[in-house]
Amino acid sequence: MGQREEEYILELLFQLTISYRALYEEEQTQEIVYGLKQINELNHRLLNRVRDLRKGEQWSTKEDTIEMIKHHINLAPIIKIWVGHAASHAFEKVSA
Repeated sequence: MGQREEEYILELLFQLTISYRALYEEEQTQEIVYGLKQINELNHRLLNRVRDLRKGEQWSTKEDTIEMIKHHINLAPIIKIWVGHAASHAFEKVSA
């Protein structure tokens, strides 16, 4: 189970970089800049989860990770659609 979660998170990280680029190409409003900051925070926390999975540590859980993603989307609603697309694409790649 940890291996599949790790594969998914790594693919999600890749997809989030695409989301970041797409948002970055928009007019740089304060809302978009804040959204980019939240995507960066997501990447940081997802990388922490991968590290925990690889080391067998329990600093975070799958449930914590899901709640953290929701939290950052709530902070910057402009990223909701992009994070959703990233999550869907990651799921498609890992489930294929």
